[in-house]
Amino acid sequence: MTNQLSNTTSNAVIYTTYVAFFVFGLFASWKWARSKADFIASLRTQSTIPVALNFTAASLGASVFYTYPQLGTVAGIAGITIYAVASSVPILSFAYFPPIVRESLPEAELFTQWVQWRYGTAVHVWVSALTLVTLFVFAIAELASISQVITALTGLDGLPALILECLFTSIYTAYGGLRTSIITDNVQGAMIVMLMVLCTIAIGTTVKIDRSTIHSSGLVQPTQLSWQLLFIFFVAIFFNLLIIAALWQRAFASKDDRSLRRGVGIAAIAIFLLIYLLGWAGVIAAWANVWPGNPPQPGAVAFFLILDTLPSWIVAFVIIFAVSLSMAAYDSLQVAMVMTVAHDIFRNKLPLRYVRVLVLLINAPIIALAIRNVNIVVVYLVAQLISVAAMPPLLLGMFKPFNFIQGPDVLLGGIGGYFSVFIFGTIYFGTAREGIKLLVLPEGLQAGDWSTFGAFAVAPIVALIICFLFSFLRSLFAKCLNQARIYLGAQSNSSSEQSQRS
Repeated sequence: MTNQLSNTTSNAVIYTTYVAFFVFGLFASWKWARSKADFIASLRTQSTIPVALNFTAASLGASVFYTYPQLGTVAGIAGITIYAVASSVPILSFAYFPPIVRESLPEAELFTQWVQWRYGTAVHVWVSALTLVTLFVFAIAELASISQVITALTGLDGLPALILECLFTSIYTAYGGLRTSIITDNVQGAMIVMLMVLCTIAIGTTVKIDRSTIHSSGLVQPTQLSWQLLFIFFVAIFFNLLIIAALWQRAFASKDDRSLRRGVGIAAIAIFLLIYLLGWAGVIAAWANVWPGNPPQPGAVAFFLILDTLPSWIVAFVIIFAVSLSMAAYDSLQVAMVMTVAHDIFRNKLPLRYVRVLVLLINAPIIALAIRNVNIVVVYLVAQLISVAAMPPLLLGMFKPFNFIQGPDVLLGGIGGYFSVFIFGTIYFGTAREGIKLLVLPEGLQAGDWSTFGAFAVAPIVALIICFLFSFLRSLFAKCLNQARIYLGAQSNSSSEQSQRS
């Protein structure tokens, strides 16, 4: 960026923001997180507006400055509209599923508790592992995002900011746990709304659009990719959200079902508007001839190219919002990971001081992976693909007509659904090597073919087929075994009667 703040000003803005939120996090921990119950769960403590702010803050991170504008440059207006709908509507599922869990387990703190109660230990271990992997992947992507955002906005090395974010969030969440994360998310969620309003006004009043580029850009008409995204994003985001423990924690923290329903409704609207507006940044960058630029730049930096045309004080505000947004997302992921480990591995028997140490220790491997050149979009897609295979069979158990589905059905369905992507890829590309590569979606959304769409279509369908098929075979085997026992019992009785007559 040529319109950057000076290094001194950039450092002042970045680290003042970090220190301010660190102090606030410590104060919130001291003031409100006074018991182990507050640290671990904070059940039934949050009203409508805090629930809305928490879901908004926990659902977004610093990656929004990359992923959504990039989507605008790739899939155009149709793509960002679809993505905004697909990202916001699935959040409404938390108005439906958590109350079902609460009805069965009123004191549930995590979704995995219901999984163990409904399906048994094997599926519980499977889902806990998927939950931790998903949270870990998202944490890596979040730290990679804030590092890249800091570099793009200021030209500074993002590594010190990344390390400081880990240190500060670890300290105040180790002190206050979930309750502190919820309180800080309230403030950071409000700042997200401010960011949305500020950027909209600044871009709308400053950036000049070259009308001659509108139709030639190809971003007005729907593309093949935009129609693919209609399915990919809705399915991927829907099932991926339902495996994120941080969102379940916030659902269980709502005072009642009414507060939860209203809160997620408001959050869905806020998330839609933010994603839609940031996606438009990519389109506007193309129409204003600031993207792709000379030399051509990737679509991921479209938002920053627009900022380069705005006053430097706008850049300063975006830095503040980016840091606060990232801290909100990262401390939520930290708490969710630690609580999942403490509950699912140590059965809530781990003393609180060791849980706090866990908060600090988990950062080392996350930092080690985050400082590498991570393709954030691909990371998210792989996590979503795993969820798309695992969650459909799992969620069926919440509905009474599917009470016949048991743990082995869910386990085989989820594993089989994911590895069916390999079979699809082998058939689609004609080689097993390409089939294996498709499991990690190396091309992301820019494959230029139907492979990514096929992966997200095959995984849930095959998972459900395997689930139902194994359930039927298991039931059939049980009936045959029962009939065999009855028959053998009858034969035994007949032989005994004949012996007595003799």
